[in-house]
This record gives sequence, C-alpha cells and structure tokens, in this order.
Amino acid sequence: ATMYWCRYFIIILCAIAASQDCSAQACDDDCKAVLVQEFRNIVKQELDPLYQFLNEKLKPLDDMQREMGTLRREIKNKMSLLAQNISDVKEPVMEIHSQVSDLAQNISDMMDPVMEIHSQVSVLAQNISDLKDPFMKIHSQVSPLMQNISDEKNATTTGCLGVDGFFRMSTQYFKIFKDRQRPWEDAKSHCEARGMILAEPSDSVAVDLRKYLVENYG
Repeated sequence: ATMYWCRYFIIILCAIAASQDCSAQACDDDCKAVLVQEFRNIVKQELDPLYQFLNEKLKPLDDMQREMGTLRREIKNKMSLLAQNISDVKEPVMEIHSQVSDLAQNISDMMDPVMEIHSQVSVLAQNISDLKDPFMKIHSQVSPLMQNISDEKNATTTGCLGVDGFFRMSTQYFKIFKDRQRPWEDAKSHCEARGMILAEPSDSVAVDLRKYLVENYG
C-alpha cells in the first residue's frame, strides 16, 4: 500500500510540473485537456490493480452481507410466525387459567364446610365410642332376658297341644289338615257339627296362622 501511495504522489508531482511547463509555454486549452486526460489514464492504470485487489478481498464480505440479509429475513419471518402462534395460543391459555382460578376458588370456598363436617363426624365417632361400653353392658343384660322369653314361648306353645293334633294360638285352637277326597260342603258341615269353622287358605285367619307358624317354626 505504501508503494502505491508513493507512485500516486510522484504521478501528481509530474502532472503539476507538466502543467506549469505548459503555462510557461502559453499552451492553449487543448494542451491542458491532453494533460488532464493523460493524468486520468495514469491514475486509472495505477488504481485498477488496487480496485481489483479490493474487490477480491471484499467479495467474501459481499457474500456474507447477502447471507446476513437472507438470515435476517428468515429470522423476521420466523419471529412473525412465532408471534402469531403465541397470539393464537394466548386466548385458550388465559381461558384455562381463568377456569383453574375459579376451580381453586371453589375448592377454597368448600374447605370450611368440609372441615366443619369432618369436625362433626369426629365428634359423632367419639360419641359412638363413648356409647359402646354402656351399649355392650345393656346388651349383656338383655341377651339372657331374650333367651328366657324365647324359651318360655317355645315351652308354652309345645305344652298347649290339644286333642287330635289341635294347638292353641292366643285363645283359639287350630288344626290343619289336607283331605282332597272330601268335598268342600261335606268338610264344612263336618266342622260345623263339631263347633268348628272351616277356613280357606285365602281367609285372613288362615293367612295370619301361616304367618305365625313361619315366624315361630320356620
């Protein structure tokens, strides 16, 4: 580079000297034009290699600049697309956030009643626990009494069988029989002649009797 600048300086000095000689000799405008053109040619001849050198060195920079421009456009497009996607997702996300906030508030509002119910259940469980011992004591006293009543009932029923298979329920005597050979009217007359009433299976007294027998004798 220093060599180039020295050559340019020498060229300029030569041009100035030529111009002065021309003035001294009273050159006309054509002479000056020739000198200027010659100076331009010399400068061009000397600077062309420098321009070529600089172009070769700057060409990678130009390519890099073009690549940077392309990259900037791609980044801009991707940023625009990302911004659009964020805008599209923002509304559903905000809606979900609102629903979650409402749910959290509802849970918070329900905590006091739930804790109150839990407290009441705890008190009830404690009361049941406190009643367990008295209940077991009463049960131990009632169980023998119930057994005595059952034994007494069975003894009374068993000991009250009448003649010919009759048995007593309260103040009445009953007898159950099945005779498909005897007509209904004949059976009814037979019972009435002996002071008895013949009841059909659908009569209320027969229904009550069957219920009593099932409950007490299975």
